[in-house]
Amino acid sequence: MPDLWWSKNLDNANGYFGCEATREGGLITGFNTWSFFEVKHLPRRSKYYWSKINVFTRWLPSTKQTCILLFDPTDDLETPLLNPDPSQLNDPFGVYSGILAEVARLQENAVWGIRDHVRDIEKAETPSKTKPQPNYRQLHDIARHAIHVTESLDVAVQNVDHIIKQHELYASLWTEGSTPDIRQHASFQDTSSRLSFFQSHIESIRHRSISNQKRLQNEIQLAFNIVSQHDTKLTVEISAAARSDSATMKTLAFVTLTFLPPTFISAIFTIKIADYLFTRLRQLGIELIFGVPGDCNLRLVDFVEPSGLHWIGNCNELNAAYAVDGYASINGLYALITTYGVGELSAINGIAGAFAEKAGVIHIVEAPDRPISLSSIIRRTARNDLASRIEESAYLGRKFELEEQSHWYPLRRRL
Repeated sequence: MPDLWWSKNLDNANGYFGCEATREGGLITGFNTWSFFEVKHLPRRSKYYWSKINVFTRWLPSTKQTCILLFDPTDDLETPLLNPDPSQLNDPFGVYSGILAEVARLQENAVWGIRDHVRDIEKAETPSKTKPQPNYRQLHDIARHAIHVTESLDVAVQNVDHIIKQHELYASLWTEGSTPDIRQHASFQDTSSRLSFFQSHIESIRHRSISNQKRLQNEIQLAFNIVSQHDTKLTVEISAAARSDSATMKTLAFVTLTFLPPTFISAIFTIKIADYLFTRLRQLGIELIFGVPGDCNLRLVDFVEPSGLHWIGNCNELNAAYAVDGYASINGLYALITTYGVGELSAINGIAGAFAEKAGVIHIVEAPDRPISLSSIIRRTARNDLASRIEESAYLGRKFELEEQSHWYPLRRRL
């Protein structure tokens, strides 16, 4: 036996074929071959297992005898492997007719085992009323085993190709420079025909294995699409229910913010008005607050981020109003904050547009304390009379509301 046959690399190989002639005085005294085939099986109701054919042969031309050594044989091998037809012993490759017949039998059983699993998956019914629950782990395992079966078939086809090429080379060397032996030539022809047959047979089994893989991949994709379709349908139904409830939510929000003044709620629960206001906005599904900071609303803006809302600063109040109008048209309800006086009047066109389109917009304006509003501290407005300025804002906006509970807080709501 060659030293290469005992190497660690061949122990870890998934298949191979090799051969060599031994000579004395230029004459062939023997011909050695070694080969390895492995096949993976996946029965329906048991774990997978491997079948292996690890064989070494030595042919003696003087006596036309063939010595066969089979290493670590598995229980499912059949006897023709070790009992070849005597007519095949005139050719050192004649024994491979029985070996390849056994390889073809084992590979065909392995491929049909995978096919049975695939067929079971194809015949499984999909529930129409409940959510589909594909066993993705099982599908993955079967796909993994199918890949191994195809891999072993690829190696088997490669080994058969090498066997045929080496047989042709040996036959040409044997007949070269010698008197033609009709019986020997007939033996070479018979062996060549058998090897070609098994080459075709194992190749056809390989094609069926590839077909199993494609069918299984199709079933995996179908299972994923069915689950995705069910989830999408459920999402559409939830969205429809949410849209049907949006009018009720808007009504509740309006009633809550209108008839339960922030100062009253704050007094009951001993929380600050800003904390209560932004908490309620967050409960209504609002995540962003648009606006422009100013001297009168700086304290209010400080409460936005700590309350869990995200502040979106705009370059001017009109931009903020239009941004809120757009977000509210899509998501149902949004809010903006502007400063007292010029800030709220700058946003009035965007607010009026939201009102005309019935978009859910809440406009929050923090006014100065009453003593400050009645004094001459505020210089950025032409008139410091709070009552007159509120009257103008109510005329322009048509929906301003005023509440007095120790402080003036004009609050515009657009729902």
